[in-house]
Amino acid sequence: MVPARPGRTRRNLPADEWKLRIIQATRVLFSERGYDGTTMEDIAKLSGISRARLYRLYPGRRELFEAIIAQDAKNLAGELLLELAQAQGTPAKVRAMVTVFFRFVETRRERNRVLYSDPGKSDPALTELMRTVRNALADTFAQDLLVAVAPTTMDRDELRLMAHAVIAMAEGAATAWVSGPHLDMDRSVEIVTNVALRALHDRQVKDSG
Repeated sequence: MVPARPGRTRRNLPADEWKLRIIQATRVLFSERGYDGTTMEDIAKLSGISRARLYRLYPGRRELFEAIIAQDAKNLAGELLLELAQAQGTPAKVRAMVTVFFRFVETRRERNRVLYSDPGKSDPALTELMRTVRNALADTFAQDLLVAVAPTTMDRDELRLMAHAVIAMAEGAATAWVSGPHLDMDRSVEIVTNVALRALHDRQVKDSG
């Protein structure tokens, strides 16, 4: 839980601090009891906020669910874009992307297992937010590929599709990995990275041949 600032009671915390406190409490309860097993009263009690004020900030569990997903998607996108910017060269960028996806599902496996336990039945809010994340990443990664494969005949649309393919591979493999069997993460990242790089290399050779 987020502690109140010195000299400030919980009653007069700013709305942003209340929202952070509420989302953290909701994560705990959703993880322990599931979405259907958690009530707004439970959330208010663990957050230390009145039910009336909780409802003013979040009308229901649905809005809290979406707030958690939005926070995770924002964190994932920020981390991926940072890693891509720091990595030098296509192989390093692909490895960085794969690694971040694996770390993402690993850190959320227990904390948010209710939210991410059944990727085959994704919630519409999660699906839409992840689509936005993928599009932003694909645009960034396509620019990197444009430099790497400049001598080939591939156009921007083809490069963007390739970027989406690599992202989908990283995300899908990470989701499958966290569901088991639970192989060593470093080895798993190496396998997926090598497959993605081989596909990129084969396409570049074909287009330049």
